[in-house]
Amino acid sequence: MALWQYDFSLVPEYGMIQKCGFVPGRIDDYFCVDDPETFFDPPSFWAEFDSEAALGEELKIILGKLDSCIKDAIMFGSDDGNKVTIWKEGDVNCRFDLRNPDLEILESILRLARKNKCKVLSHPSHKVIEPVMIEVTMDIRESGAYKFCKNPKEYLSSMAKDNHESEQDDLGNADKPHFQS
Repeated sequence: MALWQYDFSLVPEYGMIQKCGFVPGRIDDYFCVDDPETFFDPPSFWAEFDSEAALGEELKIILGKLDSCIKDAIMFGSDDGNKVTIWKEGDVNCRFDLRNPDLEILESILRLARKNKCKVLSHPSHKVIEPVMIEVTMDIRESGAYKFCKNPKEYLSSMAKDNHESEQDDLGNADKPHFQS
């Protein structure tokens, strides 16, 4: 993920109700990436739905189909811009490019989510959000991607400071074991 990309997933309401018994306000153990090497198997809320059939044709119109070198994924959009990936097991991951935000594309994806009774699962905040522009843009404004696009120098400086403080904490605990019994 690039620093300027806001990542989220589309998750069917019905699937969350089946797995959780309700629609949760946040889901902490659902992390999706487009890299199969670092991917772990989160709960699939799409298990009983065909996400490609439900979303594929409209995504082709909204973003255009993207050639995928990953056999388990169908992709729409572009690698260096807005992109939606539908995984064979059903998960739907979206990347919204904040360098030059195309709000029409975002609204089209949110409209598609509403039509298919999906919620937005924000990767940065882990919040389950209604697929409406005001709620998603509020979450975007809290994201690191937004902060980076707003002021890259300040954001990177803040990251460097946080990383330095983390290293200092690690050095202070160097003599302590890194495991628990």
